[in-house]
Amino acid sequence: MSDKIYYFPFQHVNRYVDLTKQTLDDLGYQVISYRKLYRLGNLFSRQHNIAVLNWFEDRPYRKSFSPFKQHIERVRTFFGILFMGLVSHKIIWVRHNYLPHNLGQSSRTGQHLAQTRRPLSHRINCFLLKHIASQIVSMEPTDLTTAVVPHPLYRSDSQLESASHAAPKETVIDYLFFGTIKPYKRLEELLEYWPAGMTLNILGFCAEQTYCTYLNGIIQRRQLRVNWQNEYVDEQELNHALAHTRYVIMPHEDDSMISSGTFYHAASYGTNFLCFPSKFAINKAQKHTFVHLIDKTRLEQDLAEINYIDPQQVISQSLDCYGQAAQKQAWQRLLQSSYSDEHSLRKQKIYD
Repeated sequence: MSDKIYYFPFQHVNRYVDLTKQTLDDLGYQVISYRKLYRLGNLFSRQHNIAVLNWFEDRPYRKSFSPFKQHIERVRTFFGILFMGLVSHKIIWVRHNYLPHNLGQSSRTGQHLAQTRRPLSHRINCFLLKHIASQIVSMEPTDLTTAVVPHPLYRSDSQLESASHAAPKETVIDYLFFGTIKPYKRLEELLEYWPAGMTLNILGFCAEQTYCTYLNGIIQRRQLRVNWQNEYVDEQELNHALAHTRYVIMPHEDDSMISSGTFYHAASYGTNFLCFPSKFAINKAQKHTFVHLIDKTRLEQDLAEINYIDPQQVISQSLDCYGQAAQKQAWQRLLQSSYSDEHSLRKQKIYD
């Protein structure tokens, strides 16, 4: 009997889920919804079952959940973790964030709750997962995890290989901020320092009306040249915009995210990146010439001094580091590690 991977969540708006499931399927594993993990028969086939968990510790904190639903999810998550080892011999916890993005936040300042105010249930979830997981995986180096597997890109290796040799496309957008508008991305801080004479394009929906009003207030007060398409953007439209963009701006908060799909999506189309310093940004800037750290207090000067890297070089570097081949190699090493190897694997990186 071949090993089965019980994957959480099985469906998600985040492309990471489908891209990673495809990688696991390509490696020959049967990828099944996590919901089927606790069937009685899995008690007797435990040695063939692997659980792969994404955002599992954040499960009770979906924004759409009522207080009652959150309570139910806390209980389900707690007991799910406790009994997971009975029905799976390997548990891989993929850690995406330090804190849930939908945790309480102040709309006016855009700052997340302090670490000390993290819900007790989230602390318990992380504590239990840390102790039952065979491997704790992230997509960037961090002290919290024991293995690193690269985040997938948003185009196939063949598409990226072709794009790396194609002629450059005409630039339509110089500076772009894209994605769902949430306070941890610190858009308000970017707007407070953005040069008034330069055009900033924003593609992304802000669901929180108070925060949206706050951002618009900054734009109006500073009389900024901002083109904001405040709606959910179709992926095809977004991909077209990225293919004609020079710089994507990432002012994201340091203590919220471990990795960001924004980076891998845009890198798939050859953009350069302008980042406020953070652990994620500093790590990427050390690795890639197309990632530029900027000082918000001298933003206009920094923008004028940046050495732009051609899209073909961006795509080529990204393909080497994060392409499908790198994905498969990292996941295969992780999944094929024997039980006796896992303690030593906890002390090294699967992928660097």
